[in-house]
Amino acid sequence: MRIAVYGAGGVGGYFGGRLALAGSDVHLIDRGAHLQALREHGLRVQSVKGDFKVDTRNDDKDYSRIRCPQCRWQPDKHSRWTCSPGCGHSWNTFETRGLCPDCGKKWFQTACLHCSAWSPHEDWYEERKN
Repeated sequence: MRIAVYGAGGVGGYFGGRLALAGSDVHLIDRGAHLQALREHGLRVQSVKGDFKVDTRNDDKDYSRIRCPQCRWQPDKHSRWTCSPGCGHSWNTFETRGLCPDCGKKWFQTACLHCSAWSPHEDWYEERKN
């Protein structure tokens, strides 16, 4: 199910971000300078319940050659991992080849969101066949 949040301000941004961190396919809809900030820096929420970030930057990456080495599951552009232990940032680890864009931590192992198995990050990338 896709969820659209019209107006990603304080309330919409908070609940949209929490839904995205939980794995939902969330689309934040906004305009003007706020939209530009979401595109350039992602969603950043400061809350008494804990600060968090969601990567909302544009992504046209091809994920067809990325698969879990254990179960063969394929992530898509909406799949999110959390830098934990670490800074708590949520992003698609295949956008940065395992490098957290917020704190710079390099993840050499990646957990599958489908089967929960951990595998070396580089093993997720299938070789191109000529």
